[in-house]
Amino acid sequence: MITKNVGTVAVKGKSGKVYNFTFHTFDSFEDVKDGFTGHGLYLFGKYTAETSYVKYIYLGMASSFTTRFDSHHMEDRIKRNGANCRHSLNEQFHS
Repeated sequence: MITKNVGTVAVKGKSGKVYNFTFHTFDSFEDVKDGFTGHGLYLFGKYTAETSYVKYIYLGMASSFTTRFDSHHMEDRIKRNGANCRHSLNEQFHS
């Protein structure tokens, strides 16, 4: 299951510009495959609720979130590192 927009996470780029990523948690990678529409940048991370800490695992870009995660080339790494949240820019949540 994917949570609807838990909030935003501000990420500062090398140029100093701040990007506000929407933040969603998920139970399994399979949930991500059908849960989003839109396009843009995305981050996978491991969220720890007790400390509100996110360890970032992977940053990518997609022209379509609808199909990008069907056969993601880093899916094994993302799973192996315990990803349970996804942050993204320029997306629409598909309910």
